Amino acid sequence: MKNIAILFFIISQISYSQSDSLKRTKISIGVNASIGYSFRNLKQNKNSSDNFIPGIIKLRNGNEVKDVSQTLGITFNYYFKNKLSLGFDFNYNTFNYKTKITYPNITTFDPTIPLKWASYFQYATLEIPIYIGYNYSIKKIDFFANIGIGSHYLIKANTIDQSWYADGSVVTKTFDKTYSNNFNHNRNDFFWSFNSKIGIAYNPIKLLCIKLSPELKYGITAINTETIQTKLFSYGINLSVSLKL
Repeated sequence: MKNIAILFFIISQISYSQSDSLKRTKISIGVNASIGYSFRNLKQNKNSSDNFIPGIIKLRNGNEVKDVSQTLGITFNYYFKNKLSLGFDFNYNTFNYKTKITYPNITTFDPTIPLKWASYFQYATLEIPIYIGYNYSIKKIDFFANIGIGSHYLIKANTIDQSWYADGSVVTKTFDKTYSNNFNHNRNDFFWSFNSKIGIAYNPIKLLCIKLSPELKYGITAINTETIQTKLFSYGINLSVSLKL
C-alpha cells in the first residue's frame, strides 16, 4: 500500500509539470468562506409620490452604518478548454447594518428615558449564485475573474433595539420578520444580487486549489415592497479550498 501511494505521488508530480493547470482537470468542488462588511441602499418606491420620503432616506443614510457580514458555503466549478469556467455555490450569508448610537437631548432628568440607544438590523439568506469565469494559469498560479448572479432566499430578518438607562440597565428588544409592526413586514422572501470575484489561486499539488479574492454581492432587487425599498449588499475577502476531480 505504501509503494502504491509513493507511485501515485510521483505520477501526479510528473503530470503537474505542465504549464497550464487547467488542462489537467475539468471539475473542482470545495468549501468557501467570506468575511467583510454589509450595508443597504434605500430607494423610494416608484409607485410612491410622498414628498417627505427623500428626507427620511437622507436622515437614515446619515444615521445608519455598515456592520460585519459573513458567508459560508460549498463551491463547484467546471473548466472548459478555452479558459472559461462555469461555477455555482450553495451559501449561507449574513447581511448586517446598524444605527449610530443616539444620545437624546434631555433637558430634565427622567429615568424612563434612555441615555442612549441603537438599532441592529440582521438578515440571513440561503443563496445559489451562478458564475461565468475567465482563468489564466502560469505553472502553479491561476488568475481568475468571475461574474454572475445570485438568487437569495431570506431566512432571517431581525431588528434588535438596545437602550441604556441611567441606573446602568440595558433593555434589549428583538423583532423578527413575523412581527406585525416590524419594518420588514412587507418583505420579499426572494431577491437577486450581482456577484463578482477577481483573484488568485494557488495549486500546491495537482488535486488541490486554494483561492483568495475580493468578493462583491450587490442586491439588484429589494427585500421589501414598502414606500422605502431596501437593497442589501456586501463586500469582503473570500477564501476557498477545492479538490480537483
